[in-house]
Amino acid sequence: MPDKNTIADKAGLTRQTIHKHLKECAKHPLNIEHKEKFKLMITKVLSKVLQLALKGDMKAAKIYLNMVTEKENLRNSSIVQNQRNYIQINNLKITTEEFEKLPTDTLEEIESLLKDFRK
Repeated sequence: MPDKNTIADKAGLTRQTIHKHLKECAKHPLNIEHKEKFKLMITKVLSKVLQLALKGDMKAAKIYLNMVTEKENLRNSSIVQNQRNYIQINNLKITTEEFEKLPTDTLEEIESLLKDFRK
């Protein structure tokens, strides 16, 4: 699909107008219904591709493996993107990013304190 700027140029509209229309289109009940039907068909199509792969069709095997690994990668990446890791002690909250920016000697001191605490 062309980007919003290309559509805007061809249609003689602004990019913001194109964005608004595409957003409204995505929320339209018929579009949502179409997406749901498509999701149901994905399983059937992948089953057929797997059947062909099991019969020795190497192209089908490659397609099936690509789809399965891509789906797994998407699931794993979305889990990581949704995590918000931090350390909180009382009202002090330190994010992973802030923690990683600490100097090495400070990290070693914290590690030493935590080791002492475990004993």
